Amino acid sequence: MPGVYVRYAAFLTAFFKSAVYRVHRRNKRKKNIITVVLAVMLVICLIPATALAADTVTANGGDRGQGIGGGARGDGGTVTISGGNVFATGDYFDIGYGFGSSGGGTLGISGTAAVFLRKDNCITPTAPAHTHYDITGAAGGSVYGVPSSWTGDFGAYLRLYTLSYNANNGSGTVPESVTQQIGTTASVYNGRGLSKTNNTFSGWNMAADGSGTAYAAGSTFSFPENTTLYAQWAVSKPPVSKVTALTLYTGVKKTLTPLVTGGTWTWDSSFLNVTQNSDGSVLIKGLREGNTTVHYTYGYGDENYAVTILAETLPQTGQDFTWMYGLIVLAGCALIGAVALGVNKMRKKRV
Repeated sequence: MPGVYVRYAAFLTAFFKSAVYRVHRRNKRKKNIITVVLAVMLVICLIPATALAADTVTANGGDRGQGIGGGARGDGGTVTISGGNVFATGDYFDIGYGFGSSGGGTLGISGTAAVFLRKDNCITPTAPAHTHYDITGAAGGSVYGVPSSWTGDFGAYLRLYTLSYNANNGSGTVPESVTQQIGTTASVYNGRGLSKTNNTFSGWNMAADGSGTAYAAGSTFSFPENTTLYAQWAVSKPPVSKVTALTLYTGVKKTLTPLVTGGTWTWDSSFLNVTQNSDGSVLIKGLREGNTTVHYTYGYGDENYAVTILAETLPQTGQDFTWMYGLIVLAGCALIGAVALGVNKMRKKRV
């Protein structure tokens, strides 16, 4: 509020100048002392408004006077509020010109200022980023994050922003949005109750893909703008497959089904013939004796199958019925036929 501070500083300057002159009027160094005092007052007057941004100012006007502005019959002057919390109570206007005045005065509200009006009455402000709110039924303690002892109904010019949460493809219920005055603070939700399959909650970020500003659970958020925080998830490795070792005979086929789909299979084609199925499983067939490993990876984990391949014996369940076994069967049938023919001839000779 530069206008208020300048008038206050001018008054203090004149007062101290007069007092110092009277006390030291016979001192030859009075000019030096006056100069020092004036320099100190100048420094006070030049303190930037940002240094007072965290202050809370309570202004109560007297009879027919305003909380901030003119007294009875006086205009409102120039009032600029760019930070801090201002609670103004006037007899006529909370901020503005006095009773019986012909009007006049300007009011500017900007920056992080929070301006509360007990009677909700002030000259029309220039407040491009602020909005007027009717506060009803206040119980004291806090108004949109601003500490306040006021109760009941009053008005306010505030710059409010909303913090929202998004589970970002997770399950569970996120908390309701929180709306507070710019620069006030709130604790970031701890993420309790949220979950995602094969993932662990790792915090929040202003971007869904994690490329924005990160916020840890329980950290402080200061409402710089309307913001959505997205849950961040760190993939975790699922349990390893129970089938870690298996035995095949050459020519035998077996199906391997992974726990997680969407991964990649790798194998040694000199030991195994592998057919990939549409459901993510594979059908493997042993080609020669030996030990080999089938790998399945899916970005955040893997499954390994240690395969021992033995020489083929009699056909096993799932084994190809090759031409060799066909020839054996045919030879067996021929032998049985020859024996039967020989027996039949012997019977005829006896007859």
